[in-house]
Amino acid sequence: MSVSKYKVKKMSVVFKTLTNITQRTLGSGEAALTVSPLGFGCMGMTHHRGPIKERASMVRLLKEAVDCGCTFFDTAEIYGPFNNEELVGEALGDKAFIFVATKFGHAFDVNEKPIYGALDSSPKRIRKVCEASLKRLKRDVIDAFYQHRVDPKVPPEVVAETVKYLVKEGKVRHFGLCEASAEVIRRSHKIFPVTVLQSEYHLMWREAEHKIFPTLEELGIGFVPYSPLNRVFWLDLLHQERGLLLSMTIGLRFHDLRRMRLAKITELLRSSRILEIVTDYPLLKFNWAGLFLKSLGLCRSRELLEQNI
Repeated sequence: MSVSKYKVKKMSVVFKTLTNITQRTLGSGEAALTVSPLGFGCMGMTHHRGPIKERASMVRLLKEAVDCGCTFFDTAEIYGPFNNEELVGEALGDKAFIFVATKFGHAFDVNEKPIYGALDSSPKRIRKVCEASLKRLKRDVIDAFYQHRVDPKVPPEVVAETVKYLVKEGKVRHFGLCEASAEVIRRSHKIFPVTVLQSEYHLMWREAEHKIFPTLEELGIGFVPYSPLNRVFWLDLLHQERGLLLSMTIGLRFHDLRRMRLAKITELLRSSRILEIVTDYPLLKFNWAGLFLKSLGLCRSRELLEQNI
């Protein structure tokens, strides 16, 4: 569907103080989680997005994001590993008005070194991750606990049941899934309400629209898109003429950019506000867009923070 069919909507949220922010609710009923309409993805601060910046500056930036009104922050044990959660814990601590999401699901060896590509969502591992994450985050409870990737060895019902007990024990507030199929979402939700699904979603990767969104809408589950700028691809288009080329990890599915009529898209985006087109697109298209949370990722400077908000 052509971007040009949608009128670019000016962002209605102005982040100035915590008292004048329009909030967004993910999930429904007792599983609902109300947060700021813009979430902060912390992964790139210590993991997988280029050279790691000086820690103190990242701590300062996270605190500035809070001052700007952001209340929802996303991390994971695998980011680093571990040092991303530690960074978030140092910057945000156990502030009652801040909500932090982290993730379990990856396999580690006996020395707690990640076994890349291997998954482990066994109940024992989920509990171990929960306890360790709470310590690194310096929090009493994890606001949203995602299964980072679906483990084919462990039935979704077992995973959901384990998180259910962690919620009963007061260690977790909400259950989330990442990159899960409609079937896994339904099977998990039947055991314990899923509050939010996080999956890749942007104008160049829209499979979720027909594979996942109908299920989320039916069950009242929120959606958090990751890589809304396609790992800064759209931002790169904006900055090319300024000589500020950013690294791109687009993936093989985007190799033949000619099929996208890239020049035409680039011209359109350079004449508009890229972030508004990309992040407001789902809000303009879907009736249940109140369940969407815009996500702010790869933000490693005050300048980028201000551009995003």
